[in-house]
Amino acid sequence: MNLKDFAPGDRVEFIATTDPYTRLRPGDQGTVIRVEPMGGVAVRWDSGAVLGMLPDQGDEIRHIGGRSDV
Repeated sequence: MNLKDFAPGDRVEFIATTDPYTRLRPGDQGTVIRVEPMGGVAVRWDSGAVLGMLPDQGDEIRHIGGRSDV
């Protein structure tokens, strides 16, 4: 996952996370709300959850669509 590939408003699909407490499941979709300069992507998931994805910690998302309103 290359952070340069993501921008606020991008639609993404959840693949995996190391967070043992999340209720997200592979295939869940959301909208990027922020890309952190230190290496994270904050996503507002369609379920209402907000979770920062950390690729350096093993989290994975996939870009699935263009921009939407954040």
